Amino acid sequence: MAKEKIEWEVNQDVPLIVERLVSKVKMFSAFESDRVFYLTVKGKKYKKPIKVTSCRFPYNLVSDPYIYIFEVMGDVWAALSQKQKNLSVYHAMCSVAPGGFEPSSKDFARKLSYDYELYADEYEVAGVPDWLENPEASDPLESNEKDNKKRVPITKETVATA
Repeated sequence: MAKEKIEWEVNQDVPLIVERLVSKVKMFSAFESDRVFYLTVKGKKYKKPIKVTSCRFPYNLVSDPYIYIFEVMGDVWAALSQKQKNLSVYHAMCSVAPGGFEPSSKDFARKLSYDYELYADEYEVAGVPDWLENPEASDPLESNEKDNKKRVPITKETVATA
């Protein structure tokens, strides 16, 4: 049986959302959007809207100047609302390690695994744990610092007492 042909194209939407998040969210101030390759893939089966791939050693031989690839799943992406797209990009940006763009950093081109801290960051912005499916989730581009301070992020203590 022959494999399906996978078509791809350069994504135009995600870089715009990334730039808006970089200017709005303090934790992304060191995010270098021009060092990320944004790709839309059609015909590939994947549950999440964006897959992040890091281009590790020897990155400068293969992918210079790109350090990360944001692979946008075209079929999933097309079905999302604008708020869900913003949250998906936020989620993808959270998986890039602090120092991920700095060649001298030990975290250069490293992806963060989805753990408690990453979950807490996303929960603080979205306001709900199941941010992609829940219509009550907040849009990271529309929420402000005042909104985020009203929410209490999940901590180890609150989980232990629940």
